[in-house]
Amino acid sequence: MSSAAAILLYTGLLFLIISIRKGDRSTYLIFALSSLLYGIHLLFEIMTIQQETITGILLFFKPQVAVEYVAGIFWLWAIAHYTQVKPRRLLWLLTSIFSLLATLNLVLPYGYMWQEVSGLQSINLPWGENYVHLMGTPHPLIVLGVVSNIPTFSFIFYACFRQYQRGEHQKASILAFCIVILLISTIHIYLVDTGVLPQFISTVPFTFLLMIILMSLQFGDEIVKTELRLQYYNAHLEEIIEIRTRNLQATIQEATVLKERNRLATELHDSVNQTLHSLIMIADSLPKLWQTHPDEILPGLRKIQQMAQGGLAEMRNLLLELSPQRLVEKPLGELLRQLAEAIAHRTSLNVTTCMGRESTLPPQVQICFYRIAQESLNNVVRHARAKQAEIHLNCQHLDGNSEQVKMLVRDNGLGFNQQDVLPSNLGLNMMEQRAKKIGAILKISSQPDRGTEVLLEWSSDESIFTNKSNDC
Repeated sequence: MSSAAAILLYTGLLFLIISIRKGDRSTYLIFALSSLLYGIHLLFEIMTIQQETITGILLFFKPQVAVEYVAGIFWLWAIAHYTQVKPRRLLWLLTSIFSLLATLNLVLPYGYMWQEVSGLQSINLPWGENYVHLMGTPHPLIVLGVVSNIPTFSFIFYACFRQYQRGEHQKASILAFCIVILLISTIHIYLVDTGVLPQFISTVPFTFLLMIILMSLQFGDEIVKTELRLQYYNAHLEEIIEIRTRNLQATIQEATVLKERNRLATELHDSVNQTLHSLIMIADSLPKLWQTHPDEILPGLRKIQQMAQGGLAEMRNLLLELSPQRLVEKPLGELLRQLAEAIAHRTSLNVTTCMGRESTLPPQVQICFYRIAQESLNNVVRHARAKQAEIHLNCQHLDGNSEQVKMLVRDNGLGFNQQDVLPSNLGLNMMEQRAKKIGAILKISSQPDRGTEVLLEWSSDESIFTNKSNDC
């Protein structure tokens, strides 16, 4: 009997933890409480059969029966949730009757089952255990307990029938099997109490133990199946998210490519197209000038040469935009000179370059230096209204194998107050992010009417490459 109590208590605690973990499964919670109460009921019964006096037996017998009725209340509600059949008026009526019987059993001197107790009867069980039982006159209120079993078992069998009709054959069959055994045990108890059958230990607690074991196995199988379904749904959801993420990335990439194409088309129209148009106009005018003003032919040819060189620089710059990998195929100084020529050609800005000692840089470092120089000159063109801009680049070796690279982009434009201008307004935030990716230091200084200076410093022994790609 102690083993049965331990199993009931363990099962109750296990499903109590499961109900807390699940959060919204009231069926598990009610089932756990009923199992715990039946375990406590068995503990009281163990204490009862160990007593040798009427007072000692009543001390544990009365709370034993009371706990049994309270456990029966939770068991009824557990079955209602288990079968999804919930006639609330009937359930509350049975709850009230069971509560009344539990209270009367505690209040009355001998409980609601005995009107008078005349003595004790000792029974030797087949496995050698001695069981002491009360002898006396049954109380009339015992009829209330018998009558209350009629709607109780009627409800349970009806719930099993409805559950079976819904197609839950296995769950309904297990419950019906358990209830049949419980009904036989209950009838046996009343036949013993009325003297029809000889005294014997109550089999009801063991019947409940069997019911709880079978239903806990059913609940366990249900939990496992639920977890497997959740794993399947999670895997399916992750697959859907991955597919949609790839589609979104492809859409973003297509939009980026389209935006870049539009930008390059605009630049081709604004620079190369205008250059070619101007070249054609000058070339068409040269034959007439040869006849009327031969002395002006030489300046015209120089103009054609200058414009052709500017157009060539602009085309090279556009080719770099179309093929970013070319940014690492040429020295940084050559790229910066090409960038300066292209910007000077399409704008009125005079860009001079001063290239000191150069060195072979890591691809990501070279790309970031080029992009920051490009962004700085674009800011000069768009915002500074400058006439002159300069690009200085110098590389020097430090101790050991380390080297330091410095690039300065300076203009004589309007400048700005750094406290009043947000970094995002001039693309400064993007430039700072590029510098951080290669472990470089970016310093921007500007004052109104005194131009702007952008200084980028990188050292090979202090840099931390957080981005291994060649696109900075």
